[in-house]
Amino acid sequence: MRKRFFVTVLISAASLIVADVLIKGFEISNWVTLLIAAVVLGLLHLFVRPILAFLTLPINLLTLGLWNIALNGILFFVAINLVSQIEVEDLSSGLLAWITYNVISFILGKLIR
Repeated sequence: MRKRFFVTVLISAASLIVADVLIKGFEISNWVTLLIAAVVLGLLHLFVRPILAFLTLPINLLTLGLWNIALNGILFFVAINLVSQIEVEDLSSGLLAWITYNVISFILGKLIR
């Protein structure tokens, strides 16, 4: 479990770095904030996401799995709002950062695991 959490945090950190570099309106102030955000995202994905996925299983079945995308977005925005030194200028920057984060996380997850 520790290895899985550590890998999740590393993937989250790398994905946030890429989103910070590529998206103009998405700013992470320093490395400490980046690591805190990666740990928060890792904790949310490791503990909260499975519970929410189970509780919202009927919605997921009705939407043929598309609810997972919305659930990932909700968890991303919760994590970003919990960490105070991450600035998102507008909704489009936040959505682009979320899409970038998800794509990079997916690619790195497939390469590492």
